Amino acid sequence: MRHTFFPIQEQKILKREYRLRAVAVAFFMLALAGLIGVISLFPSYIQVAMERSSQAGTLASLKKGPDARAADAYREELESDMKRLALLKDSTRVKPSTLIMETVSARGAVDITALSIDNISTTTATIIVQGIAPTRDALVSFKTRLEGLVMGNKVELPISELAKSKDIQFSLKYTTLLP
Repeated sequence: MRHTFFPIQEQKILKREYRLRAVAVAFFMLALAGLIGVISLFPSYIQVAMERSSQAGTLASLKKGPDARAADAYREELESDMKRLALLKDSTRVKPSTLIMETVSARGAVDITALSIDNISTTTATIIVQGIAPTRDALVSFKTRLEGLVMGNKVELPISELAKSKDIQFSLKYTTLLP
């Protein structure tokens, strides 16, 4: 605006007016995007409402008709499924990634080539670790570190794997207690 012949005061007024118009256009575009979003979700809302009323009508007809026993069976099956889902939700308190991170953090000088979680129950998890240890002492110390992660860990390391003294390929299985 310095190249114009407007006085400084007029240039300030024009800049302020320009900024106000830019802000107004931005707010208008934002409101338009919100309105388009609401309009695009409206058919889904109608479909869900119709499906809900249809399912409620079907359930009511099952209660009244000759298939009342079938409706009770469906209800019992749904309740048992909900209980199973609740148990499943509670049993996944410990994530497999947490178990993997704990195992990897205890490796020390040992190279882990494969790690698999065999079984996760509500109280324990079984993990199989395969790898290469540079020495027999490194493998034994890895075993003791795994046992020390959580009180009550059980590590099964076959004695045949301790026959070599260097570059020992191993496969161990350990069971850890879950909190």
